[in-house]
Amino acid sequence: MKEIHLGRILSENRRRKGITQDELAEFMGVSKAAVSKWETESTYPDILLLPRLAAYFDMSIDELMGYEPQMDKREIRETHRRLSEEFTTLPFEEALEHCREYAREYYSCYPLVFQIGSLLVNHFMLAQSAEAGEQILGEASELFRRVKEGTDDPGLGKEALHMEAYCLLLLRRPEEVLELLKEKTPVTSAPEPLLASAWKQTGDRREARRVLQIGIYREVIALLNLLTSYMELCREEPGKYRETCRRLTAAADAFDMDQLHPGIMMPCYIDMAQGWAALGEVEPGEVFGFLGPNGAGKTTTVKLLNGMLTPTEGTCRVLGADPAREPEKVHAAAGVATEHARMYDNLTGLQNLVFYAEIFGIPAEEAGRRAAALLGKMELEDAKDRKLAAWSTGMRQRLSLARALIHRPKVLFLDEPTSGLDPESAQNVNRMIREMAENSGITVFLCTHQLRYAQEICTRYGLIEEGSLLASGTLEELREEAFSEITLQIRADKMPPGMGFKKTGAQEYETAVRSEKEIPEIVRRIAAAGGDIYGVEAKEPDLEDIYFALTALGREGL
Repeated sequence: MKEIHLGRILSENRRRKGITQDELAEFMGVSKAAVSKWETESTYPDILLLPRLAAYFDMSIDELMGYEPQMDKREIRETHRRLSEEFTTLPFEEALEHCREYAREYYSCYPLVFQIGSLLVNHFMLAQSAEAGEQILGEASELFRRVKEGTDDPGLGKEALHMEAYCLLLLRRPEEVLELLKEKTPVTSAPEPLLASAWKQTGDRREARRVLQIGIYREVIALLNLLTSYMELCREEPGKYRETCRRLTAAADAFDMDQLHPGIMMPCYIDMAQGWAALGEVEPGEVFGFLGPNGAGKTTTVKLLNGMLTPTEGTCRVLGADPAREPEKVHAAAGVATEHARMYDNLTGLQNLVFYAEIFGIPAEEAGRRAAALLGKMELEDAKDRKLAAWSTGMRQRLSLARALIHRPKVLFLDEPTSGLDPESAQNVNRMIREMAENSGITVFLCTHQLRYAQEICTRYGLIEEGSLLASGTLEELREEAFSEITLQIRADKMPPGMGFKKTGAQEYETAVRSEKEIPEIVRRIAAAGGDIYGVEAKEPDLEDIYFALTALGREGL
């Protein structure tokens, strides 16, 4: 806000009008000394004189006082940038108070007030408690309501309406959202085709293309948001859910959204993975393999699900808790073990486990009992009193599992738990993971790029590549999705013509069938033609075959 300079403005306009202080004083019914003091800003006119004074110079009272309640676009951008940076450089409460001060000072600068409301929505999860976060959301909702009711810009008013509704949704007040949006979102045609046609008529085809590209990009983002919301409503109908996922990924692939806007796509894929898991009826005691190459997004997903990263858009939930807003609830119910078993080398194995147990608020005596039991289960009892500096990588990895289990979580996140282990140690870790799932009822979320290893240990799978979830389900469900046929291999002394077999070796033949039900009839036909059969094998694709088949389909834009 600019400072008030009534004296300077009064003096400039008096001279421009060509009148003296005496003449102005006579018109206003005051002394010349009073006018002189106004112009030097020693005193200010009585508030009741301001309308008359402004009318004399043919200007508004705001103009007379030099009061500018608005910012221009450049000033708004700069203020928004500065306030946004403060949330990363200043204590949260201080940055929040600065936003509040600007909202009060520029009460009627609606574009700025809208941006301040957006800042509150983007940072409310940093509040010290859920109650404080809800209070901030309430403030943001009021700011958007003020913009909606006060602005003369229909576009800004519509955006403010939608943001107010979004705040109310986050505050779990759906009835107010329904009332707010009831018959207030008319379908309007996009202006881009008209603008593009106008530019085309002027001969500027480049600008016409640019306008259309902007419109297409905006509509694609809107489409993806709609599909994500619709996808969630289809979770109880596998067919509709699968088709919606297919359309969402196809649209994202067609417009290269993983590269253009990964911040939008990652929440979509997390929602998709959660939906697949729900459809697959992942029960306690199952091992869900989240599979993909290095860099696919596995570790990022685990960090998002455990509150170690805050999503730029969208939400995710673990056992009903939002990791971004309620990380303490997620940490209490989930355990995490990464490929790097980092603990304290100067402590013994037992001391490490007791230390982490006490962090979770477990009393010392109970912590000791749990630690001893886990060390025995992990076959580390003999080394419990040795400092970790002397432990092997395999032993440390098993201790990392014990640490993740010390507070008895319901979900266990494992990120490449056998990375860097020798075959025997990896086999021991795998055995322990299976036993934990089967005997303790823990749901295991296992991230790995080792497909053969995952097939040995997992009961369900989610396949991810370059941030895109390709598919999810049991091994049999994935086979059905990736392959429509089974490879049939037969060893026989001869093969009758017209059977469709390809010879692959001495007395070895191969063909594709749609179902195992076809095999008995094929065997009968070969025998009826005088062929001696030495062996029959229906070769089903393994997880590696399935992954590469789905990858290829994804690249073709399924």
